[in-house]
Amino acid sequence: MQDASRQSSSSPVHPLADDALVRATFDSAPDGIVVVGIDGRILAFNARFLALWNFPADMLARRDAVEMRQHTANQLQDPQAYLRSLRMLAGTDRSQVFDSVALVDGRVFERHVSPVQVPGRPAALVVRWRDITARHQAEQALARSRARLSAIFEHALNAILLASDEGRYLDANPAACAMLGYPHAQLVGMRVVDVVVPDTLDVVANWAGFLESGSSRGRIRLRRSDGVQLDAQYNAVAHMLPGVHLSILSDLSDEVRAQRRQQELTALLELAMMDADTAFWDVDLQALRVSSLNTHWHTMLGYAPGEVPDTLQAWDALVHPDDAAERSRAWFDHVQGRSSTYQAEFRMRHQQGHWVWMQARGRAVARDAQGMATRVVGLRTDISARKLVEQRLERLAHTDALTSVVNRRRFTELAADELSRASRHGQPLALLMMDLDHFKAVNDRFGHAGGDEVLRAFVDIAHGVMRQGDVLARVGGEEFAALLPQTTLEGALALAQRLRQAVHDHPTLLDGVAVPCTVSIGVAGLAEGEAEQASIDALMVAADRALYACKAQGRDRVLVAGPR
Repeated sequence: MQDASRQSSSSPVHPLADDALVRATFDSAPDGIVVVGIDGRILAFNARFLALWNFPADMLARRDAVEMRQHTANQLQDPQAYLRSLRMLAGTDRSQVFDSVALVDGRVFERHVSPVQVPGRPAALVVRWRDITARHQAEQALARSRARLSAIFEHALNAILLASDEGRYLDANPAACAMLGYPHAQLVGMRVVDVVVPDTLDVVANWAGFLESGSSRGRIRLRRSDGVQLDAQYNAVAHMLPGVHLSILSDLSDEVRAQRRQQELTALLELAMMDADTAFWDVDLQALRVSSLNTHWHTMLGYAPGEVPDTLQAWDALVHPDDAAERSRAWFDHVQGRSSTYQAEFRMRHQQGHWVWMQARGRAVARDAQGMATRVVGLRTDISARKLVEQRLERLAHTDALTSVVNRRRFTELAADELSRASRHGQPLALLMMDLDHFKAVNDRFGHAGGDEVLRAFVDIAHGVMRQGDVLARVGGEEFAALLPQTTLEGALALAQRLRQAVHDHPTLLDGVAVPCTVSIGVAGLAEGEAEQASIDALMVAADRALYACKAQGRDRVLVAGPR
């Protein structure tokens, strides 16, 4: 848990910030938690809170509550509404879900507020942030699908139920209400375990197995609202939409109705799978052939039915070469009985030539005497949108938002890798520490927008001087570092001089004024064979000392670090 009460030595320490039990709870909580004083001060927060809101290291070092709130607001689709809502928090007198907010990157967070009263101490609020993006997306997707499937859903003779991950019913059609004897308003919100007779199967274990396998079918005994029990045939498909699972129930007392429901089920499943970008697949490992229940198996990759042969080899050939080995490992682990389910994420080649991210999940439904799978069925889902979000979040975690160069944490990781490589191959390595001179004066005269422009201009100049393979990072407000692999100290010194001169010769245009800029650079290096005994921290410290020597000698110069 991070203790924001350390903002100044004179600030009173809130008892919540040092309580060992609260600290342990904070550190293990899956939600982002922040404790806020009634006066608006941020008293404490946990690591999950920092991860959710992507606070940069330099902001945490300043621990400015106003700045941190503005940083949070800037990530929202409606920052002003969020800032206005902060004034309402002080009036919260009970634990409640305060609201939910939509972020610019598409995520949705839920805000839960709980007042905390400590005798003899100022009141405080515990604000818990929970990422409900998946639930929000599931609700949106469900709303879109419901409009498309409404006619089939409402008039089907089958009982159709939609349930959440927790096994709670989200919706039911009139046939389901009639079969179970509940009005719609009462059935929605009930759990699967509320209507299944427990002596027919272990409901909780079977629900977990259903979610893992992706589909289930069989007979089940249900209890109506009037206590009467009935036997039913069910067909269920998990993850038809994110967090939504479909069950079709047939009353076994009427075979004719069961046949009609099967026809409606086929149409309903095909519509639902197309909306969710999901396709069933069925692999016959004895014939080495692949089949599917619908044409979406082909069309989701842009192929016409029959354009790709129905052989296992033909479909395997569409997998990206970089993903093929890992996908095959997961496949054979399940086929040979070493794993209970098959699950893999990989790219497949679209008919137009680009790559589409897929998630495949399946389970063997038949095995031979030696335990080898002879038939495997499952689902394949297009997860390209999710992958794009993951890649965007990874870039945000590794990149400085203002200048688009890597941040300090990512620089340290890359530098450690390069140091290890230099040690293995006996290669030289150099590092530059750079600081823009008189940068505060630029901020004072032109504001932060002007200062930001100077930082971006410096990065552009640095990229023009540095070589491909060199790594530039922003490690502080106006402080930058550069890693120069396979570079001697003499080579690093020459590059640093060129960079210093380029910055000196290219003033930045701000408000129509050419603002001269200079940079001080400290250089440190490792000769061939020295990398094995060195560390990146030591190299940065040496370059930093040389940098501050530049400052002391008048700035706008380059100095080489002395012997360590």
